[in-house]
Amino acid sequence: MEFSNQNTSEWLKLSIAVVALIQPWLIWIYKRFFQRTKIKVYQTGRIEIGFGMLGPSICIAGSLYAANRTFVTQNMKLRLTRERDNAMIDMSWIFFRDEKIDVNSGTSSSITAASAFPVEHGTAKFFNVMFRNNQIANTFENYLNKIQGARNEYDALVIQGKEDGDKLVDFLFRNVNQNLTRPIDEELFWKPSRYNIDLIITTAGSKRPIMEHWTFEINEQESNTLRDNNIRIVLSACGLVQTFSFLYKEYSRRALKSDKANRFDN
Repeated sequence: MEFSNQNTSEWLKLSIAVVALIQPWLIWIYKRFFQRTKIKVYQTGRIEIGFGMLGPSICIAGSLYAANRTFVTQNMKLRLTRERDNAMIDMSWIFFRDEKIDVNSGTSSSITAASAFPVEHGTAKFFNVMFRNNQIANTFENYLNKIQGARNEYDALVIQGKEDGDKLVDFLFRNVNQNLTRPIDEELFWKPSRYNIDLIITTAGSKRPIMEHWTFEINEQESNTLRDNNIRIVLSACGLVQTFSFLYKEYSRRALKSDKANRFDN
């Protein structure tokens, strides 16, 4: 009986020692392969709503916080729903914007192509991303290429003395489309309405995306402000420098009961 108790005691001590030895490895394996990534999304400032050479666009700035592990953001995209008629479009990220403010020279900005980026554990990564709808952008590109071709034809006729040098817009109406801006106006998604934004973030190694939900509203005057960019889009396609109008809208979080588990972890 004494031998049995001593043997059991030795095995118990050995087991405790083994567990103590492998525990850090077990914790590491759990965190590396099984623990869900906890990510917090912090919105910043206002969203920028645009309608220009790429069609309807949105710029969103904010921060991603890696709560429990380093992760790599592979992709961001938006799904927008217009409440007045439930119209829906998807937008893909296209550019990162880097804006700097100098008290002497003012604000300057630069853009780079959107691509995957890491967020280190315990840190926050600022982002400023421009989104567009690829299908609408391609439709714009085809139509604006047609306008550019007409501009080249117009320049040649002006040199030949067959067209007046200050009648470019009239020439475009006659040779491109009698309603020159209609194909552009048809792609104006920003009608007066409340809009719902679903931000979808895909991270490396995760099967479930991060999702955030926001809402904002555009009134009739603001919609018309963006619509007035239509002729600027035409003239810009002709190589004439234009100043476009944008909206800078406050936006608020839109809670979904079914998304409670998705908001901060995946």
